Amino acid sequence: MLTLAQRVRGLQQPAGAGDAPPVGLTARELQVLRMVFHSANTVANHVHSILAKIGAANRTDAAAFAARHRLLERR
Repeated sequence: MLTLAQRVRGLQQPAGAGDAPPVGLTARELQVLRMVFHSANTVANHVHSILAKIGAANRTDAAAFAARHRLLERR
């Protein structure tokens, strides 16, 4: 049985062209799974930095900024 660290390392390996993510995960689900391993402090620091850079008072303001600038649209 693989250890958690071994499984995480396996997820971090770039997939080859056309390779499907493991166990039926979508590409987005795999991306979110990778983010699960970030600490709450790391996330809070990034959010704080984003809010300062865009002049937003909170996450709601940041979401409104993202919507105004069409940053939420899929490409």
